[in-house]
Amino acid sequence: MKVKKQKRHRKILTFYTACFGFRKPFKVLCDGTFVHHLLTNRITPADKALSNVLSANVKLYTTRCVLAELKRLGSSYSEALEAAHKLITARCEHDKCVSAEACIMEVVGEKNSEHFFVASQDTDLRKKLQEVPGVPLIFGLRNALFLESPSAFQREYVKTSEERRLHMTEKEYQIFRDRAMSRLAGEGATNTITEIMENRDSEEQTINVQAEQRRITSRDRMDIKDKPQFKRKRAKGPNPLSCKKKKSCENQNIGPFKETKGDNTVKRSRKRKSQRVLRKERLVEGSGTSTSNNQSLPPPPCPSPDPVINLDAQPDPTLAQKEAEQKKKKGKGQTEELLRATSDAEASQAVGCVLMRKMFQT
Repeated sequence: MKVKKQKRHRKILTFYTACFGFRKPFKVLCDGTFVHHLLTNRITPADKALSNVLSANVKLYTTRCVLAELKRLGSSYSEALEAAHKLITARCEHDKCVSAEACIMEVVGEKNSEHFFVASQDTDLRKKLQEVPGVPLIFGLRNALFLESPSAFQREYVKTSEERRLHMTEKEYQIFRDRAMSRLAGEGATNTITEIMENRDSEEQTINVQAEQRRITSRDRMDIKDKPQFKRKRAKGPNPLSCKKKKSCENQNIGPFKETKGDNTVKRSRKRKSQRVLRKERLVEGSGTSTSNNQSLPPPPCPSPDPVINLDAQPDPTLAQKEAEQKKKKGKGQTEELLRATSDAEASQAVGCVLMRKMFQT
């Protein structure tokens, strides 16, 4: 089945179920022409084909008059007669057999109280049933089955029935009038029914006016306006997380970090050093004293320029003695300086060994 056809059938079924009270499983009343059409086009099994059209379980019915008509038609409709005997026979109150058309019209009745779907290939019968409210029709076209859409008469009948429900019936009006008269008699009033209704309407109007005034006063107290005011969307600044932080001049302090207290006194922050770091620093300081002593030695004196030797002149003995004395003094100063450096290095090494022993002992 195509999608459009399926949608159309679904809409027709909702119309009949909502307006006329059709319920599952649906009952289908078949005549001889429809059974013969199913057999000639090989649309079998019939209950499965009809259940696909109505998308629900189906019960197939026929009447005694339809079976008698198929008998009269002869051997050409013998297969249809055998298939019709398998269907459920609906009750028809006929002593003598009548035509299938008249029998089906009588079974359906004026309002189709049994909620029958009528399946027929007879166009005259279908036209008559279109004027009966609440009778859905099924017909075959070659090897396909179709559910006929509701007629204009059926749609108008539904509209008029809905309008009647909205208005009061004569019985309801009489009941309402009797209650109003009894109320008047109990109260001992002489007012008519129309006056009572007018008074009720006036009371309802005053109540509505008072409620409206209360609503307005409550709004005025809360400073609420009648119309809702929507905030305009304004341009916002950039996302602070996506921007770089500004470099402040106050944070660019040179030197160690300082903390301020409530008394406006400044105190330097001190970091605790681990014992391992302190040991390394002490070792470095001990080895650094020897190098510092070596670096503190004065540079050796620059050699004096060689004197100009005059070959013709005779050697002066006093000058030779002075040079020899100066050389002796220089040698003694260098030896003394070397002795001092060696003594300082030995002392620093001794101090380092003592410190290492103490550290291992602890």
